[in-house]
Amino acid sequence: MEEYPIPDVHYADILGWGSNFLWVCTNDECSLFVNGWKNMAEKHGQLASFRYMIQPDSGEAGVIPAFNANVFDVLMEERRKYRDSSDSSNLL
Repeated sequence: MEEYPIPDVHYADILGWGSNFLWVCTNDECSLFVNGWKNMAEKHGQLASFRYMIQPDSGEAGVIPAFNANVFDVLMEERRKYRDSSDSSNLL
């Protein structure tokens, strides 16, 4: 699980996540993620999958859509760069 920062456009507020970040599983071999591609294609005609997530404030577990295999990797790498930088202008 890695910390995934909620984007500045808080579409998540509609869902009531109520946090600045979510814990998201980034294991590409996770059965939920692997099987999600087939499930979404067969049942919904969508090229997407799921990632397991936990809401840090409530501990509630659920899934978050993954429309690209590495979208969370890219966002988390940007977050790591920010943390390693003393320049606060890079804040996500």
